Amino acid sequence: MIVQAKIDVTLGIAGPFLCSGTAPASWGLDATFDRDYEGRPYIDRSHIKGKLREAMEELGVSSSSVNAWFGKPDPMENGSLFFSDLRLDVTDEVKKKFANDLTNTPATKTLTRIGKDNKRRVVKPNAMLVMENAFPGSAEKSYIWRGTISYIAAEKEGKEAKEVAEYIAEEILVGLKWIAACGAEKSIGFGRLKTVEAKLVETVPIDFTPKKVDKESARLTLTIEAKEPLMLGDIRIKANYQESRDYITGSVLKGALAQAINTACDVHRPAATPIEEDNTAVPKLPLLKKYFSDIRFTHAFPSLTCDAKRPVVIPYSVVSVDGVHHDVALHKDPFFFPDQLPAFQTDWKDDDYPKPDVFGWARPLKFAKTRTAIDNDTRRADDGSMFTYQYVCPCDEDRKPISWIGGVYLDSVKLQGGDKLADLQGELECTLKLMCYLGKRASLVEATMKVGAPEQYKPAIPFKLLDTPAKDMAVVVLQSDALMVKAEALIKNGQTAKGLDELYKAYWNKITDGACELSHFFAMQKMRGGFLHRNKAKEYYPYYLTEAGSVFVLQIKNSAEAQKRFDEWDKKGLTLPEWALEEYGVNGKDVWKKCPYVPENGYGEVIINLDISALTATEEGGAK
Repeated sequence: MIVQAKIDVTLGIAGPFLCSGTAPASWGLDATFDRDYEGRPYIDRSHIKGKLREAMEELGVSSSSVNAWFGKPDPMENGSLFFSDLRLDVTDEVKKKFANDLTNTPATKTLTRIGKDNKRRVVKPNAMLVMENAFPGSAEKSYIWRGTISYIAAEKEGKEAKEVAEYIAEEILVGLKWIAACGAEKSIGFGRLKTVEAKLVETVPIDFTPKKVDKESARLTLTIEAKEPLMLGDIRIKANYQESRDYITGSVLKGALAQAINTACDVHRPAATPIEEDNTAVPKLPLLKKYFSDIRFTHAFPSLTCDAKRPVVIPYSVVSVDGVHHDVALHKDPFFFPDQLPAFQTDWKDDDYPKPDVFGWARPLKFAKTRTAIDNDTRRADDGSMFTYQYVCPCDEDRKPISWIGGVYLDSVKLQGGDKLADLQGELECTLKLMCYLGKRASLVEATMKVGAPEQYKPAIPFKLLDTPAKDMAVVVLQSDALMVKAEALIKNGQTAKGLDELYKAYWNKITDGACELSHFFAMQKMRGGFLHRNKAKEYYPYYLTEAGSVFVLQIKNSAEAQKRFDEWDKKGLTLPEWALEEYGVNGKDVWKKCPYVPENGYGEVIINLDISALTATEEGGAK
């Protein structure tokens, strides 16, 4: 038996108290209390987790237990404890009596420190530190901070799961009581820990019994509600700054679900163990283990919660001319506008982009947080270990709540024997409730699923010129990046526009069996992968992707066969080229083990003949 346990943690911390943030709240302050995106003070989970681990080691807890609970430095060795940030108790009378205005307004109380020259016994030049005193010292009461610690407990050494959960809770309580102080400036008496409570409030048995499906469906809508900021990964700038994309890729969603299933089965080393028939640690879920790699998770795009519709990627064929947008997808030859030059997306500035509600995209509020590793000997920042992560918030710039909407498609699953779609769907839905953490920061989320494909947002942009594809034409718009052409082949073709055109023509001709021929395209490419992938000669060999938003206009030669391909792409995503199957797969299978950019991870998603509001343009550029 396995149980999901939760501990409520309450810390009473005496003032003065300072958990330094990375950005000043007002001019003239060198150190301010850390605040979240809403301006509320908090104690970061990583600080409490680090202090507790340090306390456990000092108390002589075995290294095997410490590593099992907190994880190892190796990123594949996950710990079983999940910490929340600690928040100030809003009902605490001390807050009302002593705390400053705890928002992003200028601080009204400060403290200063100076550095002395040990030889001259005078103040060092430029050595004065001005600190925000948000939580002044008081002889009456401590400031109360609350948070939670969640974990999975399984039967071990003859003890029932609930007994193991209680034992871990007792060890955590002892470890927390061993901590002397929290935050910065502990050496001069800041942040003294006065009271500790750690109460086991929940032990819920994990049940893998498949959910009974009321309505069988091969398509499901997945909605992610974030309870705190997300770090979703994207481009790494230099070595110590990591940006975060706005959307959640299918690979992240699928990986988070796999980790949740493994964690629920007490598999932490590594929790990224593939969900397949060879994974004997997952005792039940036979159909999910059998078909997990074939299930397709599309990217989850950010949408305002009030809309609850999945946004559409802006096509690269859309140009901006003096603030008016035009879709020029069907213009094969050069096109001109009177006295104006069209600007493609690569040249757009902020004012050139359509309003957020045009294509359904919410713009998440973003902020960056700088952290550093701590040297265990000196108890100070470790040299060369500072890094910065960018986060996206669960609200937009106007503080409106955001939901991330994606799809889970079972169309590509080839059921064998007597396996039933309803049973697979039931297993999938019963495990979804386990997916509580997502992203680099293991941020708390709530995932819900409903029957039916996601409702697509209908773009409502008033184009001044609006062309309609002819019956023998098809406009394909990529909604996610896709593997289409081989970088080596492009190099051999001289890396020219003509060479790229030939490669794209060969790709479309191959995957349609000649039913379609590429007329022209508007596309961008990029390389991804860092040093994750190397070729057979062990050389650096990044993935060469065609970007989301790329537009391909196809001339239809055989309408019946072409429609079959369109239906297949709608269900399964674009077909991988043969070179990718050979390069990354084993006998054309299990490509996902070497390459994350596969349709099952949400890549290669397309929309055929995107209906941009189906509006008719007026001469003034409006729509009717």
